[in-house]
Amino acid sequence: MAPALRSPASVASLCLVSLAFAPLALRAQSQPDEPASAVIVQAPPVVLPTQTVVVVQPVVQTQQVPAANTLQIRWSTSWYPAVRLRAVWGPYALYRFVGYGAEWDTVVHERDVRAAGAPTPAWQAATPGLSLPAEHRVTRGESLMGEWHGSWFGVRVLAARANGGARIRYDGYGREWDEEMTRERLRLRDPDVDGPAPSMPTSERLSAADPQQPPSVGERVVVRHGPTPKVARIIATDGPVFWVHYLGHNRSFDEPVLLDRVQRIHDDAPERAATR
Repeated sequence: MAPALRSPASVASLCLVSLAFAPLALRAQSQPDEPASAVIVQAPPVVLPTQTVVVVQPVVQTQQVPAANTLQIRWSTSWYPAVRLRAVWGPYALYRFVGYGAEWDTVVHERDVRAAGAPTPAWQAATPGLSLPAEHRVTRGESLMGEWHGSWFGVRVLAARANGGARIRYDGYGREWDEEMTRERLRLRDPDVDGPAPSMPTSERLSAADPQQPPSVGERVVVRHGPTPKVARIIATDGPVFWVHYLGHNRSFDEPVLLDRVQRIHDDAPERAATR
């Protein structure tokens, strides 16, 4: 054994083993009576390909929203169940519609929040719509207002039906929202109530709103509403909150938003003069 230890190769090997297994070497030094040959390094077990390895993952359950935490918030002339996420500023808080994703999160004033099942205040009752005149014939390509769950949206007629109704597409929405509407759910667009039908600016004319230079009252902007951007006008400011009116929609859709949903429109002067 002694001649082997004096070999340079053996000395190098012993040094490498000592460095690789320093804790074991320290333990061996603490027991001087134990011969060095008693320190056995055992390789970790090898799992053969034929062995079945079972990985148990925890089951993640969907968190249910307690009924006590569910409120109702007003959007247009209808009320929807929602959950309060956090305070924003003063009387404003951020809410999430029950059953919808984060892209629909909205800022709501406390006056537009009520307990589930509470009666609608008289001042927030739905305003009567303008029914189609009996002599009015719906035509393809016509711009009308369509009712959905008590609220009125701008729609474009895709095809007129023999019963007086139409297949429509909501302004600013994709074809997945197309539907058949009876005549009772259609009315004429009133520019004094609904505003003119807006045109969406090209992406080259849009930029994110800068908190250091926020948009001013009266300025046209593009607001992300769910997955769909809409042209709107700033009608008031309240701290970090901007009240907007969606062009082409009646004023029951006016709502408060934060700047993270707002894009500014560059070189808007020619269109601003022609748009209310």
